Amino acid sequence: MKKFLIWGCKDCGKKVYELLLKEKNSTILAFVDVDKEKQGKKIYGTEVISPSMALENARQGKCNAIVFAFANYHQRSVTRLFRGINIEAYVVPTHIQKFKEQYDSMENCLVRIDINKPRMKQFDVNIVDHCNMKCKGCLRFSNLVDEPFYADYKQMVSDWKRIKELFWGVERIKLMGGEPLLNPNLCDFIGAAREIFPDADIMVTTNALLINEQCEKLFETMRKNYCYFDISLYKPMEERIKEVEKILQENQVWYYINDSKGDFYKVMSKTPSYDADEMYAKCIAKNCHHLREGKISVCSRPQYAHIINEKYGVDLPTNDGIWDIYDKSIDAWELDNKLSNSFEACRYCAPPVSYEWGRANSKTARYEDWFVDEKEK
Repeated sequence: MKKFLIWGCKDCGKKVYELLLKEKNSTILAFVDVDKEKQGKKIYGTEVISPSMALENARQGKCNAIVFAFANYHQRSVTRLFRGINIEAYVVPTHIQKFKEQYDSMENCLVRIDINKPRMKQFDVNIVDHCNMKCKGCLRFSNLVDEPFYADYKQMVSDWKRIKELFWGVERIKLMGGEPLLNPNLCDFIGAAREIFPDADIMVTTNALLINEQCEKLFETMRKNYCYFDISLYKPMEERIKEVEKILQENQVWYYINDSKGDFYKVMSKTPSYDADEMYAKCIAKNCHHLREGKISVCSRPQYAHIINEKYGVDLPTNDGIWDIYDKSIDAWELDNKLSNSFEACRYCAPPVSYEWGRANSKTARYEDWFVDEKEK
């Protein structure tokens, strides 16, 4: 007999309750909530208990299963409370919470997790390195890439499976570039990402220039795999964005528009002039881990610094803040800790200096597009 706790009293938790009532050989012991005003009360005749009481019940074996039925971004911290406890654990993925009005079965709506592994907040991958927008000061240096480069599908799938071996899941996965819509095999990457990471938010970060050229296959793949477009609204797209929205709405594709028109900053120093911990604490990209060809880094900078080094003769670190995911000497918890702290290359990050959006390719780009001048500090 499975004796369940349901952590979360809101709509998702109530839907899980209704789902578990239909399951044979299962009983629901209690709801769990951090809200003290809810604790001691009852929902559907079932008591709401505190997190400390839930942990005590789990340690004593009074319950042997738990469903974490709350927002994706809280699951990483809460699930690790149960590390080392013999309990069967499940989460409700965000896309299920968002799109399912009713939960029809555990198989379709819940994802079993290994409570003794950490969860990664986010990683992104370059599906391509080149780009059709060529933004000045691109932090992936995609505007300096002249030759098309496409990610190797087999390598990518291998890397994803290795990440899944190490972590119980990933909160968010970004398929990026360059411009990912330039990759003709994008559908394959989306399908593989969902198969390997059933709990993750999966997004395609795009400038949307090519949305109106996409075929039904991509839109169907997006719908089927609960994947969405994260659209960076750059200046050239201002007049066309309504057309893009209409296309996506007609094809029932979920999307989010990130108004990036004013979000352009250069943040690089050619020398290690800053305190690493201080810059890391202020960094908006500190959870944007980057995965590429068997290596994962705290952010994308170490994996692409060689491009700017070769272009301008600088010496940004390329071997710091980056680890081999196939290195058996590093366990998942150690890797998680390394990815959650500053590293030497953070000293090469400067306080942001804004600039007006523009285009610049490998021939017209300038050193000043990326590096903060002493006078600008």
